[in-house]
Amino acid sequence: MEIEATVNENLTTQSVEQQNDPIVQNVTPFSKETLNKYFKDSKRATLILIICGSILLIIGILGKIFLSSEDFLDSLFYNVLIFGGIFSILMSVICFLGIRNSMKNPMLGQDTRNVLTFYENEFVCQEFSGEKQNSEHTLNYTQIVKVTKQKDIYVLRVGNLILLLAQEKFTIGTEEKFCKLLKEKCNKNTVKIK
Repeated sequence: MEIEATVNENLTTQSVEQQNDPIVQNVTPFSKETLNKYFKDSKRATLILIICGSILLIIGILGKIFLSSEDFLDSLFYNVLIFGGIFSILMSVICFLGIRNSMKNPMLGQDTRNVLTFYENEFVCQEFSGEKQNSEHTLNYTQIVKVTKQKDIYVLRVGNLILLLAQEKFTIGTEEKFCKLLKEKCNKNTVKIK
């Protein structure tokens, strides 16, 4: 009986230790290079949104002036085009200003890095400046809203938080192991990576 209890205790201790071993870890520097990789696609989307919004606005205004009749639906259609164009342009300007402000962050260029460590049931996000740890968040896989991959950077959206993982910065595990883990732990519709 005592031997069986000791064996069960050792197995329980080993399984707890195995759960605490990191499966994947990524150390991504918080630098202009990393942000430029992420914002490159955002800048492109912003430009497309401005162009589409401008086209909607022009069509709406010209249609309202030259083609509109007294018909309510006709007038409503052109009003929707005008407001859609204005909304698109405003949203793209707000997005662009957010990108510009992020690039002015005083922490850029310092020895600041994000360390994301993925375990069996949770993952931990830590932010370091040099050797000093600024913050630590323990998160569940169910909190991940969306995972996408841009050229050589992974983007994890956890609520309002956006976490960037550089493809070449995995220190424990591999990129393939990371993708497999997220596909197993997250909702199918959440993970948009191959």
